[in-house]
Amino acid sequence: MKQDLGVDLLRRFMLCGSMLSKFSGNFSDKKPEKILVFMQAFLLALFFLNSPVDAIEYLPWYPKEFQLQPEVTYGYQKYTRIASNHKNFHKPSYGSSLTRSTGIAYYDWYASLDAKLSGSTKRSFGYERINLEVRYQLLDDVAAVDPVSVIAGVTLTGGSKKALRDMSVFLHGRFEVEMHVAIGKEIEKNSHWSHRFWAVGALGLADVGSPWVHCKVQWDKNFEEVKRFSLFFDILYGFGGKALSKNQHFRGYGPIAHRSIDIGALFSFPIKDDIRFSLSAKYRLLAKNFPMQALSFYAQVLVPFGL
Repeated sequence: MKQDLGVDLLRRFMLCGSMLSKFSGNFSDKKPEKILVFMQAFLLALFFLNSPVDAIEYLPWYPKEFQLQPEVTYGYQKYTRIASNHKNFHKPSYGSSLTRSTGIAYYDWYASLDAKLSGSTKRSFGYERINLEVRYQLLDDVAAVDPVSVIAGVTLTGGSKKALRDMSVFLHGRFEVEMHVAIGKEIEKNSHWSHRFWAVGALGLADVGSPWVHCKVQWDKNFEEVKRFSLFFDILYGFGGKALSKNQHFRGYGPIAHRSIDIGALFSFPIKDDIRFSLSAKYRLLAKNFPMQALSFYAQVLVPFGL
């Protein structure tokens, strides 16, 4: 039953993708119809793989132990201008992404893997990156008597050369490592959490360019263990010394002095049993040497199952 429901949800994803593609135009030299057929086949194939790949997660709480967390996420992003220290310039981009991921908690440890495909006005739809993450729980305010939950982790990323040269893709180099620490507090009500606050701080390094920091602050509201709503801020700060230029070849954000602040919201609800469907959106409030006023939408389905 879960597989049948998953296929139905994926078909709905493709319908959303078809609607969005009418506004995005062609991806490179491929027709949108061919891309959508490819995406649909890829989604269905991934959903039945014996060895799924996983999503990178900053949340300072783990899911149930020994339970795989396979997810499929469809994303859409658009912007029209680039903010630059030299001079802001017009460079519209419309793109879609598809991420297949899964993770599993094992006592104080959590491991996850995720693979992402994407396409934009500049680049045809294809491989973007693979992320591998390992996390360790230092404090737990749910199962233990600790005042807060704290989880430290490291994420390794391998990106494609074509994606690295696309301004719409946030990559600093072909190989990246990000070290992060998340802290959060849950407020309980009637044997389940009612709302929670959490934040994450990360330091990243790539094979080229300068380091960057990533911070995220989020508030989650839980409506009787059924519907959930979240508000968040995402902050990125790159220590590179160069500015984006319309007339120079772009080779990743490693050497770029980029800055950005995004605001976003997420709404999720159960479809059946533990299967959850989520819709989210975010908007770029501030940008420096980065795409301006970028607007992104995401649709995600989670189908957890125990080992």
